[in-house]
Amino acid sequence: MKLGALFSFNAIVATIFGLTAVLLPGLLYSTYGLRSDAGAQLVAQFLGAALLSDVVIAWSMRNVEPGPVRQTLTLAFFLQGTIGVLISLIAQLSGVLNAFGWVNVLLTGIFAVGYGYFRFVQPNGA
Repeated sequence: MKLGALFSFNAIVATIFGLTAVLLPGLLYSTYGLRSDAGAQLVAQFLGAALLSDVVIAWSMRNVEPGPVRQTLTLAFFLQGTIGVLISLIAQLSGVLNAFGWVNVLLTGIFAVGYGYFRFVQPNGA
């Protein structure tokens, strides 16, 4: 896999989750077996807004040549994925989420490993 493909996959996943969080936060909560009130839905919408900004960044970076900007964003997405997989795994193992929560563990794990590979092992993006 090339780094551009990982950026594209990231943009697609972030679009799906970001739009759902912004437009249908109640559906997002119920998908994970969570109950929500207006405050929780507002937080989900802010998360969705952040994910939609990730879409712009990831989609814009998919064809950028190797260099310091691409390496910085690869590191940022690696940190986001690493922290995300830890949070998702803790939530899943604590019984906070239903079985759908494993999707978050998987996706954030893919991003952590993928961006880690392209930041530390293959920095030119193969």
